[in-house]
Amino acid sequence: MYNFSETSKKRLKTCHKDIQAICNELIKYYDFSVIEGHRTLKQQQEHYINKRSKLDGIVKKSKHQSNPSMAIDIMPYKKGTNAFSGLVQDAHRFYYMMGLVKHISLKLKEEGKISHNVRFGLDWDSDDIYTDQSFHDLPHIEIYWLIFILNLHKVYMWYNSSMSVAQHSLLVLKFKSGKADSSVLSLFLLLWTLQFK
Repeated sequence: MYNFSETSKKRLKTCHKDIQAICNELIKYYDFSVIEGHRTLKQQQEHYINKRSKLDGIVKKSKHQSNPSMAIDIMPYKKGTNAFSGLVQDAHRFYYMMGLVKHISLKLKEEGKISHNVRFGLDWDSDDIYTDQSFHDLPHIEIYWLIFILNLHKVYMWYNSSMSVAQHSLLVLKFKSGKADSSVLSLFLLLWTLQFK
């Protein structure tokens, strides 16, 4: 069993309890460091300016900006090595680690110990295809409520059966990828409340 450094503990405490549960389980089997949990607006804008994020922190907010943070960046740790060396072998360490995170998060959710689903910066659309994205954020993990999104989708389909299956699927993909605008979200919420009236 491995242990967190004091710095990693401090950063982890800024994250949502589900992220903490996942990381506390992962550290039992794999040594890693917490790079970042919660980010201030200034920190997010620095990441954006330095092209380490696609989100500017104002128009498009990061899940790191919520309090507690709904995202975390972690990296494999092994004394004397550099996970960011640029070597393919070191990049593979991230994929291995995130595979463990995926397994742990599914197990904890099944056991009722966490309530969120997890997605990764190395596979934003969670389709297990790593070549279909333009921005690879290897250390990034974030949590979201897929069941809530799918329930809203079902309500929308119930309310508007004239919409094609392809159009419905596109709306779900927008939610899963975090690209749904506020008008779409408002419509889903309105339809969700209508089904109870």
